[in-house]
Amino acid sequence: MLTVKDCLSLPLLADATLVAGAQGLDRFVELAHVVDIPDVGPWVAPGVLLLTTGYGRVPNQDSWLQLVEELNTAQAAGLLVAVGRYVTTLPPTALRIADQRGLPVAMLPWDLPFVRIIEAVHHAIIERQTSALHRIEGLQTEIARVAVGALTLRALVERFTQLLERPVMICEPGGEVLAGVGDPEQHAYVFPLRWDRAVAHTLRIGGDGPLTEVERHAAEHMALVATLSLFRELTVARTEARLQRSLLDVLLQGQWHGDDDALVDRAQLIGFRPTRPSRLVLVRWPKTGEREPPPWSWFDSVHHAEETLRQRLKDWHPLVTVVGEHVVAVMAQGPERTAAALTQRLAPLWSAHAGGAGLVGDASQAESLVDLYRVMTQVAAAAPPGRVSALEELLVPRLLTELPPHMMAEFWEATWARLTSPVHRDTLSTFVEHFGHHGQAAAALGIHRNTLRNRLEEVEGVLGQPVDGQMLWQLSLAWFWHRAVGAPVVPRS
Repeated sequence: MLTVKDCLSLPLLADATLVAGAQGLDRFVELAHVVDIPDVGPWVAPGVLLLTTGYGRVPNQDSWLQLVEELNTAQAAGLLVAVGRYVTTLPPTALRIADQRGLPVAMLPWDLPFVRIIEAVHHAIIERQTSALHRIEGLQTEIARVAVGALTLRALVERFTQLLERPVMICEPGGEVLAGVGDPEQHAYVFPLRWDRAVAHTLRIGGDGPLTEVERHAAEHMALVATLSLFRELTVARTEARLQRSLLDVLLQGQWHGDDDALVDRAQLIGFRPTRPSRLVLVRWPKTGEREPPPWSWFDSVHHAEETLRQRLKDWHPLVTVVGEHVVAVMAQGPERTAAALTQRLAPLWSAHAGGAGLVGDASQAESLVDLYRVMTQVAAAAPPGRVSALEELLVPRLLTELPPHMMAEFWEATWARLTSPVHRDTLSTFVEHFGHHGQAAAALGIHRNTLRNRLEEVEGVLGQPVDGQMLWQLSLAWFWHRAVGAPVVPRS
Protein backbone atom coordinates (compact mmCIF):
# COMPACT_ATOMS: atom_id res chain seq x y z
CA MET A 1 0.00 0.00 0.00
CA LEU A 2 1.00 3.64 -0.52
CA THR A 3 2.40 5.48 2.51
CA VAL A 4 2.76 9.18 3.34
CA LYS A 5 6.48 8.81 2.70
CA ASP A 6 5.72 7.46 -0.78
CA CYS A 7 3.43 10.44 -1.46
CA LEU A 8 6.05 12.99 -0.40
CA SER A 9 8.50 11.21 -2.71
CA LEU A 10 6.34 11.89 -5.78
CA PRO A 11 8.02 14.33 -8.23
CA LEU A 12 5.05 16.69 -7.98
CA LEU A 13 5.66 17.08 -4.22
CA ALA A 14 9.40 17.63 -4.46
CA ASP A 15 9.01 21.11 -2.92
CA ALA A 16 6.89 19.90 0.01
CA THR A 17 8.47 20.40 3.45
CA LEU A 18 7.79 18.00 6.31
CA VAL A 19 7.40 20.05 9.52
CA ALA A 20 6.05 17.46 12.01
CA GLY A 21 5.19 13.79 12.57
CA ALA A 22 8.19 12.17 10.87
CA GLN A 23 7.66 8.97 12.87
CA GLY A 24 4.27 8.54 11.18
CA LEU A 25 5.50 8.57 7.60
CA ASP A 26 4.63 4.87 7.26
CA ARG A 27 0.90 5.59 7.68
CA PHE A 28 -1.05 4.15 4.76
CA VAL A 29 -2.78 6.49 2.30
CA GLU A 30 -6.07 5.27 0.82
CA LEU A 31 -7.18 8.57 -0.78
CA ALA A 32 -6.46 12.31 -0.86
CA HIS A 33 -9.24 14.80 -0.02
CA VAL A 34 -9.63 18.59 0.32
CA VAL A 35 -11.44 19.98 3.39
CA ASP A 36 -11.33 23.74 4.17
CA ILE A 37 -14.03 24.04 6.81
CA PRO A 38 -13.37 24.29 10.55
CA ASP A 39 -15.15 21.05 11.56
CA VAL A 40 -13.39 18.30 9.56
CA GLY A 41 -14.47 15.33 11.70
CA PRO A 42 -17.39 14.12 9.51
CA TRP A 43 -15.30 14.54 6.33
CA VAL A 44 -12.30 12.37 7.15
CA ALA A 45 -11.78 8.63 7.53
CA PRO A 46 -8.87 6.24 8.16
CA GLY A 47 -6.19 6.57 5.49
CA VAL A 48 -7.26 10.03 4.25
CA LEU A 49 -4.46 12.43 3.27
CA LEU A 50 -6.08 15.80 4.01
CA LEU A 51 -5.26 18.91 1.95
CA THR A 52 -6.16 22.41 3.24
CA THR A 53 -5.36 26.09 2.64
CA GLY A 54 -5.90 26.89 6.31
CA TYR A 55 -8.68 29.30 5.44
CA GLY A 56 -10.50 30.40 8.58
CA ARG A 57 -7.84 29.05 10.99
CA VAL A 58 -5.18 31.76 10.74
CA PRO A 59 -5.77 33.68 13.93
CA ASN A 60 -6.98 30.72 15.98
CA GLN A 61 -4.23 28.51 17.43
CA ASP A 62 -6.76 26.26 19.16
CA SER A 63 -8.39 25.44 15.84
CA TRP A 64 -5.07 23.96 14.57
CA LEU A 65 -4.76 21.89 17.75
CA GLN A 66 -8.32 20.68 17.24
CA LEU A 67 -7.56 19.79 13.60
CA VAL A 68 -4.51 17.72 14.57
CA GLU A 69 -6.46 15.85 17.27
CA GLU A 70 -9.43 15.21 14.97
CA LEU A 71 -7.20 13.84 12.22
CA ASN A 72 -5.31 11.62 14.64
CA THR A 73 -8.54 10.32 16.21
CA ALA A 74 -9.93 9.54 12.75
CA GLN A 75 -6.66 7.67 11.91
CA ALA A 76 -6.05 9.97 8.95
CA ALA A 77 -2.83 9.47 7.00
CA GLY A 78 -1.54 13.03 7.30
CA LEU A 79 -2.03 16.76 6.65
CA LEU A 80 -0.78 18.85 3.70
CA VAL A 81 -1.11 22.65 4.15
CA ALA A 82 -0.71 25.13 1.28
CA VAL A 83 1.22 28.19 2.56
CA GLY A 84 1.28 31.66 1.08
CA ARG A 85 -2.09 33.40 1.06
CA TYR A 86 -3.80 32.33 4.33
CA VAL A 87 -1.02 30.53 6.19
CA THR A 88 2.67 31.30 6.34
CA THR A 89 3.50 29.14 9.36
CA LEU A 90 1.76 26.78 11.75
CA PRO A 91 1.51 27.24 15.55
CA PRO A 92 4.46 25.51 17.32
CA THR A 93 2.04 23.96 19.85
CA ALA A 94 0.08 22.25 17.06
CA LEU A 95 3.30 20.97 15.47
CA ARG A 96 4.50 19.63 18.82
CA ILE A 97 1.22 17.73 19.30
CA ALA A 98 1.45 16.37 15.73
CA ASP A 99 4.96 15.11 16.55
CA GLN A 100 3.69 13.45 19.72
CA ARG A 101 0.81 11.79 17.85
CA GLY A 102 2.96 10.75 14.90
CA LEU A 103 0.74 12.63 12.45
CA PRO A 104 2.77 13.78 9.41
CA VAL A 105 2.31 17.48 8.57
CA ALA A 106 3.86 19.01 5.43
CA MET A 107 3.87 22.53 3.95
CA LEU A 108 3.11 22.96 0.22
CA PRO A 109 3.86 25.83 -2.19
CA TRP A 110 0.76 27.98 -2.73
CA ASP A 111 0.96 27.73 -6.52
CA LEU A 112 0.71 23.91 -6.56
CA PRO A 113 -2.92 23.04 -7.49
CA PHE A 114 -4.65 20.57 -5.16
CA VAL A 115 -6.31 18.86 -8.11
CA ARG A 116 -2.91 17.86 -9.51
CA ILE A 117 -1.83 16.54 -6.09
CA ILE A 118 -5.01 14.47 -5.73
CA GLU A 119 -4.59 13.14 -9.28
CA ALA A 120 -0.94 12.15 -8.63
CA VAL A 121 -1.71 10.49 -5.28
CA HIS A 122 -4.69 8.54 -6.63
CA HIS A 123 -2.71 7.51 -9.70
CA ALA A 124 0.05 6.18 -7.41
CA ILE A 125 -2.54 4.33 -5.28
CA ILE A 126 -4.06 2.69 -8.37
CA GLU A 127 -0.61 1.75 -9.66
CA ARG A 128 0.25 0.16 -6.32
CA GLN A 129 -3.06 -1.72 -6.22
CA THR A 130 -2.67 -2.91 -9.80
CA SER A 131 0.88 -4.01 -9.14
CA ALA A 132 -0.26 -5.78 -5.96
CA LEU A 133 -3.03 -7.58 -7.84
CA HIS A 134 -0.57 -8.70 -10.52
CA ARG A 135 1.83 -9.82 -7.80
CA ILE A 136 -0.94 -11.70 -5.98
CA GLU A 137 -2.08 -13.34 -9.22
CA GLY A 138 1.48 -14.33 -10.04
CA LEU A 139 2.05 -15.76 -6.56
CA GLN A 140 -1.22 -17.70 -6.67
CA THR A 141 -0.23 -19.18 -10.02
CA GLU A 142 3.19 -20.11 -8.67
CA ILE A 143 1.67 -21.54 -5.49
CA ALA A 144 -0.63 -23.71 -7.64
CA ARG A 145 2.42 -24.96 -9.56
CA VAL A 146 4.19 -25.71 -6.29
CA ALA A 147 1.14 -27.63 -5.04
CA VAL A 148 1.21 -29.84 -8.12
CA GLY A 149 4.98 -30.34 -8.17
CA ALA A 150 5.85 -30.70 -4.47
CA LEU A 151 5.77 -34.36 -3.50
CA THR A 152 6.19 -33.76 0.25
CA LEU A 153 5.15 -31.20 2.84
CA ARG A 154 8.81 -30.36 3.36
CA ALA A 155 9.24 -29.51 -0.34
CA LEU A 156 6.03 -27.47 -0.24
CA VAL A 157 7.23 -25.41 2.73
CA GLU A 158 10.66 -24.88 1.17
CA ARG A 159 9.06 -23.40 -1.96
CA PHE A 160 6.71 -21.25 0.17
CA THR A 161 9.76 -19.90 1.99
CA GLN A 162 11.42 -19.02 -1.30
CA LEU A 163 8.29 -17.34 -2.69
CA LEU A 164 7.60 -15.19 0.38
CA GLU A 165 11.26 -14.66 1.25
CA ARG A 166 10.21 -15.34 4.83
CA PRO A 167 10.57 -18.48 6.95
CA VAL A 168 7.46 -20.68 6.67
CA MET A 169 6.55 -23.81 8.61
CA ILE A 170 3.63 -26.15 9.21
CA CYS A 171 3.02 -27.09 12.84
CA GLU A 172 1.02 -29.84 14.54
CA PRO A 173 -1.78 -29.07 17.05
CA GLY A 174 0.64 -29.07 19.98
CA GLY A 175 3.02 -26.67 18.23
CA GLU A 176 5.56 -29.27 17.11
CA VAL A 177 7.14 -28.54 13.73
CA LEU A 178 5.84 -30.89 11.05
CA ALA A 179 7.62 -29.25 8.10
CA GLY A 180 9.98 -26.29 7.96
CA VAL A 181 12.87 -24.98 10.02
CA GLY A 182 12.87 -22.56 12.94
CA ASP A 183 11.26 -21.76 16.26
CA PRO A 184 7.43 -21.76 16.08
CA GLU A 185 7.29 -19.12 18.82
CA GLN A 186 9.14 -16.67 16.56
CA HIS A 187 6.72 -17.22 13.67
CA ALA A 188 4.32 -14.44 14.62
CA TYR A 189 1.77 -14.86 11.82
CA VAL A 190 -0.44 -17.92 12.22
CA PHE A 191 -2.91 -19.18 9.60
CA PRO A 192 -5.17 -22.11 10.60
CA LEU A 193 -5.39 -25.15 8.34
CA ARG A 194 -9.04 -26.17 8.51
CA TRP A 195 -10.92 -29.21 7.30
CA ASP A 196 -14.05 -30.90 8.56
CA ARG A 197 -14.71 -27.85 10.80
CA ALA A 198 -11.59 -28.60 12.82
CA VAL A 199 -8.31 -26.75 13.19
CA ALA A 200 -5.63 -29.38 13.63
CA HIS A 201 -2.53 -27.75 12.14
CA THR A 202 -1.26 -24.24 11.42
CA LEU A 203 0.81 -22.47 8.79
CA ARG A 204 3.24 -20.11 10.52
CA ILE A 205 5.22 -17.28 8.94
CA GLY A 206 8.13 -15.44 10.50
CA GLY A 207 10.53 -12.74 9.42
CA ASP A 208 11.05 -9.09 10.28
CA GLY A 209 8.29 -6.51 9.93
CA PRO A 210 4.56 -6.88 9.39
CA LEU A 211 3.12 -8.78 6.45
CA THR A 212 2.30 -6.68 3.43
CA GLU A 213 -1.09 -6.93 1.77
CA VAL A 214 0.44 -9.06 -0.99
CA GLU A 215 2.14 -11.35 1.55
CA ARG A 216 -1.07 -11.78 3.51
CA HIS A 217 -3.05 -12.71 0.40
CA ALA A 218 -0.31 -15.14 -0.62
CA ALA A 219 -0.17 -16.63 2.89
CA GLU A 220 -3.93 -17.24 2.90
CA HIS A 221 -3.64 -19.01 -0.46
CA MET A 222 -0.67 -21.00 0.86
CA ALA A 223 -2.75 -22.03 3.89
CA LEU A 224 -5.45 -23.40 1.57
CA VAL A 225 -2.90 -25.30 -0.52
CA ALA A 226 -1.16 -26.57 2.63
CA THR A 227 -4.51 -27.79 3.98
CA LEU A 228 -5.19 -29.79 0.82
CA SER A 229 -1.63 -31.16 0.75
CA LEU A 230 -1.74 -32.08 4.43
CA PHE A 231 -5.12 -33.77 4.03
CA ARG A 232 -3.70 -35.72 1.09
CA GLU A 233 -0.63 -36.71 3.13
CA LEU A 234 -2.75 -37.83 6.08
CA THR A 235 -5.05 -39.83 3.83
CA VAL A 236 -2.07 -41.51 2.16
CA ALA A 237 -0.44 -42.14 5.56
CA ARG A 238 -3.60 -43.72 6.97
CA THR A 239 -4.05 -45.89 3.90
CA GLU A 240 -0.40 -46.94 4.05
CA ALA A 241 -0.73 -47.65 7.78
CA ARG A 242 -3.65 -49.99 7.09
CA LEU A 243 -1.63 -51.76 4.40
CA GLN A 244 1.32 -52.04 6.79
CA ARG A 245 -0.85 -53.54 9.52
CA SER A 246 -2.32 -56.00 7.05
CA LEU A 247 1.11 -57.11 5.84
CA LEU A 248 2.55 -57.32 9.35
CA ASP A 249 -0.40 -59.42 10.46
CA VAL A 250 0.52 -61.85 7.69
CA LEU A 251 4.19 -61.88 8.77
CA LEU A 252 3.57 -62.14 12.51
CA GLN A 253 0.95 -64.88 12.16
CA GLY A 254 3.30 -67.05 10.12
CA GLN A 255 1.21 -66.80 6.95
CA TRP A 256 3.98 -65.40 4.75
CA HIS A 257 4.54 -67.28 1.51
CA GLY A 258 7.41 -66.04 -0.60
CA ASP A 259 5.97 -67.71 -3.69
CA ASP A 260 2.78 -65.64 -3.51
CA ASP A 261 3.57 -63.09 -6.22
CA ALA A 262 0.62 -60.83 -5.35
CA LEU A 263 1.65 -60.71 -1.69
CA VAL A 264 5.30 -60.03 -2.57
CA ASP A 265 4.28 -57.20 -4.94
CA ARG A 266 2.07 -55.63 -2.28
CA ALA A 267 4.88 -55.84 0.27
CA GLN A 268 7.36 -54.17 -2.07
CA LEU A 269 4.93 -51.35 -2.88
CA ILE A 270 4.88 -50.29 0.78
CA GLY A 271 8.64 -50.61 1.23
CA PHE A 272 9.18 -54.18 2.51
CA ARG A 273 11.82 -56.24 0.70
CA PRO A 274 11.26 -59.93 1.53
CA THR A 275 14.65 -60.98 0.16
CA ARG A 276 16.58 -58.70 2.51
CA PRO A 277 17.17 -59.31 6.24
CA SER A 278 14.92 -57.22 8.49
CA ARG A 279 15.06 -56.15 12.11
CA LEU A 280 12.08 -56.49 14.40
CA VAL A 281 11.46 -53.80 17.04
CA LEU A 282 8.90 -54.38 19.77
CA VAL A 283 7.78 -51.76 22.30
CA ARG A 284 5.76 -53.04 25.23
CA TRP A 285 3.08 -50.72 26.60
CA PRO A 286 1.79 -52.61 29.69
CA LYS A 287 -1.81 -52.21 30.79
CA THR A 288 -2.50 -50.81 34.24
CA GLY A 289 -4.54 -53.83 35.31
CA GLU A 290 -4.85 -57.43 34.17
CA ARG A 291 -8.53 -58.08 34.95
CA GLU A 292 -10.20 -54.75 34.41
CA PRO A 293 -10.54 -53.33 30.89
CA PRO A 294 -7.76 -50.82 30.18
CA PRO A 295 -8.76 -47.16 30.45
CA TRP A 296 -9.08 -44.96 27.40
CA SER A 297 -5.89 -43.22 28.42
CA TRP A 298 -4.06 -46.50 27.78
CA PHE A 299 -5.46 -46.75 24.26
CA ASP A 300 -4.47 -43.12 23.68
CA SER A 301 -0.97 -43.90 24.95
CA VAL A 302 -0.61 -46.88 22.60
CA HIS A 303 -1.81 -44.77 19.67
CA HIS A 304 0.67 -42.06 20.65
CA ALA A 305 3.42 -44.67 20.91
CA GLU A 306 2.60 -45.98 17.43
CA GLU A 307 2.63 -42.48 15.90
CA THR A 308 5.81 -41.50 17.77
CA LEU A 309 7.60 -44.65 16.63
CA ARG A 310 6.43 -44.09 13.07
CA GLN A 311 7.58 -40.45 13.06
CA ARG A 312 10.87 -40.91 14.92
CA LEU A 313 11.95 -43.78 12.65
CA LYS A 314 10.43 -42.55 9.39
CA ASP A 315 13.79 -42.13 7.67
CA TRP A 316 14.36 -45.86 8.30
CA HIS A 317 11.01 -46.62 6.57
CA PRO A 318 9.53 -49.01 9.16
CA LEU A 319 6.31 -50.99 8.84
CA VAL A 320 4.36 -50.43 12.06
CA THR A 321 1.38 -52.12 13.71
CA VAL A 322 -0.15 -52.64 17.15
CA VAL A 323 -0.75 -56.12 18.58
CA GLY A 324 -2.29 -56.12 22.04
CA GLU A 325 0.04 -54.20 24.34
CA HIS A 326 2.89 -54.24 21.83
CA VAL A 327 3.79 -51.73 19.14
CA VAL A 328 5.71 -53.69 16.50
CA ALA A 329 7.93 -52.35 13.74
CA VAL A 330 9.81 -54.14 10.97
CA MET A 331 12.58 -52.33 9.09
CA ALA A 332 15.59 -53.12 6.96
CA GLN A 333 18.84 -54.13 8.61
CA GLY A 334 21.39 -51.36 9.13
CA PRO A 335 24.57 -50.96 11.20
CA GLU A 336 23.28 -47.72 12.76
CA ARG A 337 20.03 -49.29 13.96
CA THR A 338 21.35 -50.34 17.34
CA ALA A 339 19.55 -50.60 20.67
CA ALA A 340 21.28 -47.41 21.84
CA ALA A 341 20.23 -45.49 18.72
CA LEU A 342 16.65 -46.70 19.07
CA THR A 343 16.60 -45.73 22.74
CA GLN A 344 17.68 -42.21 21.87
CA ARG A 345 15.22 -41.83 19.00
CA LEU A 346 12.29 -43.10 21.04
CA ALA A 347 13.09 -40.94 24.07
CA PRO A 348 9.62 -39.26 24.01
CA LEU A 349 8.04 -42.67 24.65
CA TRP A 350 9.98 -43.29 27.84
CA SER A 351 9.16 -39.84 29.23
CA ALA A 352 5.45 -40.33 28.44
CA HIS A 353 5.11 -43.79 30.00
CA ALA A 354 7.38 -44.97 32.77
CA GLY A 355 6.56 -48.66 32.19
CA GLY A 356 7.37 -48.70 28.49
CA ALA A 357 10.21 -50.95 27.34
CA GLY A 358 11.58 -51.99 23.96
CA LEU A 359 13.38 -54.89 22.32
CA VAL A 360 15.21 -55.15 19.01
CA GLY A 361 15.92 -58.54 17.50
CA ASP A 362 18.62 -59.92 15.25
CA ALA A 363 18.35 -59.51 11.51
CA SER A 364 16.05 -62.20 10.12
CA GLN A 365 14.48 -63.27 6.86
CA ALA A 366 10.76 -62.77 6.30
CA GLU A 367 9.81 -66.37 7.04
CA SER A 368 11.70 -66.29 10.38
CA LEU A 369 10.06 -63.14 11.73
CA VAL A 370 7.14 -65.04 13.24
CA ASP A 371 9.46 -67.17 15.42
CA LEU A 372 11.48 -64.12 16.42
CA TYR A 373 8.29 -62.26 17.27
CA ARG A 374 7.06 -65.07 19.53
CA VAL A 375 10.34 -65.14 21.45
CA MET A 376 10.37 -61.36 21.82
CA THR A 377 6.83 -61.23 23.20
CA GLN A 378 7.85 -63.79 25.83
CA VAL A 379 10.99 -61.89 26.78
CA ALA A 380 9.44 -58.38 26.61
CA ALA A 381 8.21 -58.53 30.21
CA ALA A 382 11.82 -58.92 31.37
CA ALA A 383 13.10 -55.97 29.33
CA PRO A 384 14.22 -53.05 31.52
CA PRO A 385 11.89 -50.03 31.20
CA GLY A 386 12.90 -46.73 29.66
CA ARG A 387 15.07 -48.05 26.86
CA VAL A 388 15.40 -50.48 23.98
CA SER A 389 17.39 -53.65 24.73
CA ALA A 390 19.00 -55.99 22.25
CA LEU A 391 17.43 -59.44 22.40
CA GLU A 392 20.83 -61.11 22.75
CA GLU A 393 21.39 -59.09 25.95
CA LEU A 394 18.39 -60.84 27.46
CA LEU A 395 19.43 -64.36 26.51
CA VAL A 396 19.24 -65.68 30.08
CA PRO A 397 15.76 -64.20 30.71
CA ARG A 398 14.75 -65.60 27.33
CA LEU A 399 15.79 -69.11 28.45
CA LEU A 400 14.34 -68.67 31.93
CA THR A 401 10.90 -67.82 30.59
CA GLU A 402 10.81 -71.25 28.92
CA LEU A 403 11.33 -73.15 32.22
CA PRO A 404 8.28 -75.11 33.54
CA PRO A 405 6.39 -72.36 35.37
CA HIS A 406 4.60 -74.49 37.97
CA MET A 407 7.77 -76.35 38.96
CA MET A 408 9.66 -73.05 39.35
CA ALA A 409 6.78 -71.52 41.31
CA GLU A 410 6.70 -74.50 43.70
CA PHE A 411 10.44 -74.16 44.32
CA TRP A 412 9.99 -70.42 44.87
CA GLU A 413 7.30 -71.07 47.46
CA ALA A 414 9.54 -73.56 49.24
CA THR A 415 12.54 -71.22 49.42
CA TRP A 416 12.33 -67.52 48.71
CA ALA A 417 8.71 -67.13 49.77
CA ARG A 418 9.68 -68.37 53.27
CA LEU A 419 12.04 -65.43 53.74
CA THR A 420 9.52 -62.97 55.18
CA SER A 421 12.22 -60.69 56.60
CA PRO A 422 13.22 -57.94 54.10
CA VAL A 423 16.74 -58.05 55.55
CA HIS A 424 17.05 -61.79 54.91
CA ARG A 425 15.68 -61.52 51.36
CA ASP A 426 17.86 -58.52 50.51
CA THR A 427 20.94 -60.24 51.90
CA LEU A 428 20.33 -63.48 50.00
CA SER A 429 19.41 -61.73 46.72
CA THR A 430 22.61 -59.64 46.86
CA PHE A 431 24.66 -62.78 47.69
CA VAL A 432 23.06 -64.57 44.72
CA GLU A 433 23.58 -61.64 42.31
CA HIS A 434 27.30 -61.70 43.18
CA PHE A 435 27.41 -65.47 42.59
CA GLY A 436 28.24 -66.41 46.19
CA HIS A 437 31.21 -64.03 46.53
CA HIS A 438 31.25 -62.95 50.18
CA GLY A 439 33.49 -59.89 49.75
CA GLN A 440 31.58 -58.42 46.84
CA ALA A 441 28.18 -59.07 48.43
CA ALA A 442 29.25 -57.49 51.75
CA ALA A 443 30.59 -54.42 49.91
CA ALA A 444 27.35 -54.10 47.92
CA LEU A 445 25.29 -54.28 51.13
CA GLY A 446 27.62 -51.89 52.96
CA ILE A 447 28.21 -54.33 55.83
CA HIS A 448 31.15 -56.27 57.29
CA ARG A 449 31.82 -59.78 55.98
CA ASN A 450 31.17 -61.21 59.46
CA THR A 451 27.75 -59.51 59.49
CA LEU A 452 27.05 -61.09 56.11
CA ARG A 453 27.98 -64.51 57.43
CA ASN A 454 25.69 -64.07 60.46
CA ARG A 455 22.78 -63.08 58.22
CA LEU A 456 23.38 -66.02 55.89
CA GLU A 457 23.34 -68.38 58.91
CA GLU A 458 19.93 -66.92 59.84
CA VAL A 459 18.74 -67.52 56.26
CA GLU A 460 20.00 -71.11 56.40
CA GLY A 461 18.06 -71.57 59.63
CA VAL A 462 14.86 -70.45 57.88
CA LEU A 463 15.47 -72.63 54.82
CA GLY A 464 16.71 -75.61 56.84
CA GLN A 465 19.82 -76.21 54.72
CA PRO A 466 23.14 -74.50 53.93
CA VAL A 467 23.31 -71.88 51.17
CA ASP A 468 26.21 -73.30 49.19
CA GLY A 469 26.98 -75.58 46.28
CA GLN A 470 23.93 -76.91 44.46
CA MET A 471 21.51 -75.08 46.77
CA LEU A 472 23.09 -71.72 45.90
CA TRP A 473 22.79 -72.53 42.19
CA GLN A 474 19.11 -73.48 42.57
CA LEU A 475 18.37 -70.33 44.54
CA SER A 476 20.13 -68.28 41.87
CA LEU A 477 18.10 -69.94 39.13
CA ALA A 478 14.85 -69.28 40.98
CA TRP A 479 15.81 -65.68 41.69
CA PHE A 480 16.65 -64.83 38.08
CA TRP A 481 13.55 -66.72 36.88
CA HIS A 482 11.42 -64.60 39.22
CA ARG A 483 12.93 -61.39 37.81
CA ALA A 484 12.42 -62.61 34.24
CA VAL A 485 8.72 -63.50 34.51
CA GLY A 486 7.65 -60.88 37.06
CA ALA A 487 5.24 -62.02 39.78
CA PRO A 488 5.62 -65.77 40.47
CA VAL A 489 3.02 -68.16 39.10
CA VAL A 490 0.67 -69.75 41.64
CA PRO A 491 1.68 -73.43 42.00
CA ARG A 492 -0.69 -76.24 41.15
CA SER A 493 -2.57 -77.75 44.04
